[in-house]
Amino acid sequence: MRICYLSHFLFEHDYRFLSKLVERNFDTYLVAYTENDIPDNIAALQNLKIIHRRPKYLHKWQKFLYGTKVFDFRRILKEIKPDILHSGYIWKDGLLAAASGFRPHLSMPWGTDIIEQAENYILCRWITQYVMNRADMVTCDAEIVKEMVISQTGFPAEEIIVFPWGVELDRFNPKIDGSAIRQLLGWQENVIIIMNRNFYPIYGIEYFLKALSQVVKTCPDVRVMFLGRGPLEQELKQMATEYELDKFIHFFGWVPLGDMSKYLNAADIYVSSSLTDGASVYQ
Repeated sequence: MRICYLSHFLFEHDYRFLSKLVERNFDTYLVAYTENDIPDNIAALQNLKIIHRRPKYLHKWQKFLYGTKVFDFRRILKEIKPDILHSGYIWKDGLLAAASGFRPHLSMPWGTDIIEQAENYILCRWITQYVMNRADMVTCDAEIVKEMVISQTGFPAEEIIVFPWGVELDRFNPKIDGSAIRQLLGWQENVIIIMNRNFYPIYGIEYFLKALSQVVKTCPDVRVMFLGRGPLEQELKQMATEYELDKFIHFFGWVPLGDMSKYLNAADIYVSSSLTDGASVYQ
């Protein structure tokens, strides 16, 4: 089977999907319209064919111009002749896939596109309805996403597959020692909280910091590890300083997924303050 996988964001979920597709010997093409480089782990996948269209102009306006890629995308589809088109984020990848007219089309909303954006913004809801009317099947990782797709678009429930993300037990298990992280920070005797959501508004990290400023007044032995990156990083660090939290927290920056288990096992409590979520994932 030849699969065309269309995604503009390219993070850990995409890697897991693509790696399994090529591992099972599907003839897999990744089509990515993004100004960013293809992530190293995806670029290194053997037998994955990558078509990367990096915009030459108007970089800041690309999120509003995504639908204009349709003519180029149609040419790509004619060249590779896939058996199935798999699209991701609804109002970008899904829109482009639907506008191409290609069938069969498997749509895979990520969560925020359905739970928040289509629910709160009329344009996103119109796009979602347009995409769902031109999709043959939907797959998602949470029941709430399925329920929102049905309520917003009337898409048939029997044509939606829900599969929660599993846990890679060889990578994430209690036997992996995280004590070196505690020793590095000098927090061997502390209660450690870990948060590994990236620094974007959707993850509500500023609310967690506000709450933490009250928590440390009654639990001064609490410490927090932040793992992630994003446009709000400096703002959040400044907020931590204003709340006099500097001695209670440590910003590690982005940590490779292969090292994540050590940090998780170094902590006592995991916290996610995301405003909406299909599945909590480190990107």
